[in-house]
Amino acid sequence: MRILRISKVRTFLVGIMLMTSLLCRCSQVQAEQEGDYTYTVTTGEAQITGYTGAGGVVTMPGALDGFPVTSIGDNAFFQCTGLTGISIPQGVTSIGIGAFSGCSSLTSISIPQGVTSIGLLAFDSCTSLTSISIPQGITSIGDEAFVGCAGLTSINIPQGVTSIGDYIFFQCTGLTNISIPQSVTSIGNEAFDGCSGLTSLSIPQGVIKIGDGAFAGCLGLTTITINSATTTLENSADIIPAATTIIGYDPSTAKDYATKYNRKFDVISTANDVTGTGVAATLITYTQSIIKCP
Repeated sequence: MRILRISKVRTFLVGIMLMTSLLCRCSQVQAEQEGDYTYTVTTGEAQITGYTGAGGVVTMPGALDGFPVTSIGDNAFFQCTGLTGISIPQGVTSIGIGAFSGCSSLTSISIPQGVTSIGLLAFDSCTSLTSISIPQGITSIGDEAFVGCAGLTSINIPQGVTSIGDYIFFQCTGLTNISIPQSVTSIGNEAFDGCSGLTSLSIPQGVIKIGDGAFAGCLGLTTITINSATTTLENSADIIPAATTIIGYDPSTAKDYATKYNRKFDVISTANDVTGTGVAATLITYTQSIIKCP
């Protein structure tokens, strides 16, 4: 049911993306061509809007007809199935919606420092992509950015990213390792749904909310550590698999969830909070909040 639902959502979104792209190309500045690339120019800066080359390993140009390339537009490399590797030049600051969606042969990509945003569905169904390095400085990663990247085994989300969006790693079945930074405050609906290769996960103290189905289908997930006593978990049995042991504080919202949905629960020792100001302080705050004064 979940896979059917996400498939319908993806089909709808891709359709909207394509229609929007076509409308934009008809109503805005006429695209120019240099070599294998089409592009538009706004305020002296070029945005790559399309690629007509043969594929293989591609090094994108830093400038087109003398205009510096600063962005990769929506659907620019959409379903370029012959593309196996790509290097993005310094100076690019954004990767658009569906920019590399359906590039099923893409195995590697180099994203430079300076990129600050990755759009919705940017790497959707890049099934051969095994790893990707996301540089410091990125603050926004769109929903479903890596959905269906079944070959992806590890990813490092940099400090500064504040949210992990809905379906962002949906059905990344090969994913075995992921690092979530302290800057993250929310994990979206079904963000890791179907990531059956994950075996353990640590949710940092700053995460305020975990969405519905966030870890549903993570059948290999043996433990999940929730390092805050007050993280809100949606009122649903689908968030964490039945066989997963939840590790958290007592009392805590994590323990409340485990009790309500019959999950095994282990207690974190407050000795792990070596600073005395982090998760232990959160625990004290939560404990105080539930004490009723006479």
